[in-house]
Amino acid sequence: MKPQLKGTSPCARSGHSLSVVGLKAYMFGGCGRQDGASGPSTLGDLHVLDISNPDLLTWSQAEATSTVPPARSRHTASVWASAKKIVLFGGLDRKTRFADLWTYDTSARAWVEIVTEGEAPPPRAHHCATMVGSTLYVFGGYGGNGKVYSDIWSIDLAPEAPDEEDAPAPTWTCMQLKGKGPSPRFDASMTMYEIGAETTTKDDDFPKLCILGGRDNIQYYKDMFVLDLESASWDDQPHNKPPPFNYQISNQSSVAIESVPNWTLFNFGGKRDQMAFLDAVDVF
Repeated sequence: MKPQLKGTSPCARSGHSLSVVGLKAYMFGGCGRQDGASGPSTLGDLHVLDISNPDLLTWSQAEATSTVPPARSRHTASVWASAKKIVLFGGLDRKTRFADLWTYDTSARAWVEIVTEGEAPPPRAHHCATMVGSTLYVFGGYGGNGKVYSDIWSIDLAPEAPDEEDAPAPTWTCMQLKGKGPSPRFDASMTMYEIGAETTTKDDDFPKLCILGGRDNIQYYKDMFVLDLESASWDDQPHNKPPPFNYQISNQSSVAIESVPNWTLFNFGGKRDQMAFLDAVDVF
């Protein structure tokens, strides 16, 4: 069913992000033709889609109430659910790649650039990222000039909370992991799911990250990898390691949903070759 739309829709674009917080979806950036321009340009606008009424969705453009991130595409915008914030990292504007970190407070409707300490990830785009609690995890991506990454960086944003004015600045960590992980790649997807205490010897649920597909400068991938965050190791046990995907895939959207008795991974779209685009939903 295609719902009715109200308000002024954003211009057509690609390489943008769409993040759902509560009953609103926030679309930022991308690359497209705006205001009748003859050619595409990198965008830095933020649009909000009210999804509270599934039969009538309403678009509006968020007004800038603070300094905003530079225009970009192929970035990530992960949801920090407990803080009702969106965490923006990386991306590119034509030939410039970013390694900056921003949060958008959906309650205050304001952007804040996060000042970090220590070494930060090299600038990149086409990476994937997800939040686990207050920690952002970033995997892979493309750094330009043929440079493809396979590193995983993490940063705990809890010190950024406004009620801790004297808290130290967040610090990036390049994770040192055990086991064999994915080869360097970009345009993969990464999502979090949890293993419950009833299936383990642990007292609490603990999270894992699932990385699917992607590509490098030569080929597309269909493999899947699971990162156990508790042990900081790639899960290579035969009974835990997921099988390869049905086909090579990149640029897809993946999300894991808690269901009974296990979490379920939904995968939509993407492409299996340079011009072989997909419109299927795969569930596993």
